[in-house]
Amino acid sequence: AKPDIVAVQEVDQSTKRSRGVNQAAKLSELTGLQVAFGKAMDFQNGEYGIALLSRWPIQDVQVHSLPAPAGTEPRVLLTAHIQPGESAPAFRMGVTHVDHRDDPTQRTAQIAKIRELLPVSGASEPTILAGDFNDTPDSAVIKGLVTEWADSTAGKGFLTYSSDKPEMQIDYIFYRHTT
Repeated sequence: AKPDIVAVQEVDQSTKRSRGVNQAAKLSELTGLQVAFGKAMDFQNGEYGIALLSRWPIQDVQVHSLPAPAGTEPRVLLTAHIQPGESAPAFRMGVTHVDHRDDPTQRTAQIAKIRELLPVSGASEPTILAGDFNDTPDSAVIKGLVTEWADSTAGKGFLTYSSDKPEMQIDYIFYRHTT
């Protein structure tokens, strides 16, 4: 496919279940793309989280914790700046994987934190937000996001779940221009 940018969720880094493979580094090696890993938690003698792969340099990488009750899987937002060449404008990239449980309360709190970390007002560069949001386009969580973000897949029947027989969309690529 030769993508420019890839957002990856559920990435193991040297865990027992992945037989010690640093999946983010291996993806970088196999694709020739640069990589940034965002640790959500320690897991099986390694780490578990999300990753960003880019054809262009990845700069100013930050990993932000998202709200999660004690005893639940921690979630994060990885942010970075990407400069796709001298003539193209730089942009900010966010990658996330929000809570999966049936109760949307935690997703709502996590999206509120993402909005705080990637505010609409005062944005000085275009921003892309990609990930597994574990909610459908008709949910209150996603409807709230599209008041501030454009959904790159809106109306396109972009079905992403389940992986073996996709019947619904829970993964998105949102974007917005500067204000």
